[in-house]
Amino acid sequence: MYFKIKLIKLKNCLLVIPLLFLSILLLSQDSTRLINQKTAGVLVEYASPYYYLPEGPRYYVLLTGGTFSFPLFKAKKNFNMSIDIFPHYGFVWVDFEGSNYEFGVNVRLGANFSLSPNDVLRLKLASGPHYITVETEKQANGFIFSDYFLLVYNRRFFINKSPFSIEFEFGYRHISNAGLQEPNRSISNIIFGIGINKVF
Repeated sequence: MYFKIKLIKLKNCLLVIPLLFLSILLLSQDSTRLINQKTAGVLVEYASPYYYLPEGPRYYVLLTGGTFSFPLFKAKKNFNMSIDIFPHYGFVWVDFEGSNYEFGVNVRLGANFSLSPNDVLRLKLASGPHYITVETEKQANGFIFSDYFLLVYNRRFFINKSPFSIEFEFGYRHISNAGLQEPNRSISNIIFGIGINKVF
């Protein structure tokens, strides 16, 4: 009887050891999934207008800047959230004025869904302080807020065993000044973006 109890305990221990090893292995794999990693890189966004300004032209913007992404917590399965910071400068084209520009910082909250260890689909809500030089009948120039809703796909790849990721964005951008100055009827754009990041 004593030996049977000892044998059962030994079998249980032998079962626990592989399970423990497997869980450690899964945890170590989990931390290397793209959804759980920090990234830093360069992002370019093209803002395409979908309506005319009252003066007649459309408001085209090419935004370029750095992007930094930090997961807020590790995904235990296939979901987590992240914060992105996107300081950027924008080249603006409108027909009725000379050279114009924008600049600002956008902070983005991401809801992230892991499609595979190397693929992530993200939904991002964003806002941040911004400055524009164009003034139209719809929107005063100067200090504004830049708000986004984005759908983003990230794919990790390797160059000489060093991890990078490419991202593709599609979404909507709305700029206005929250009533601080008139006129304040906003300018909106459809956003297309592409970025290259170093993965850490």
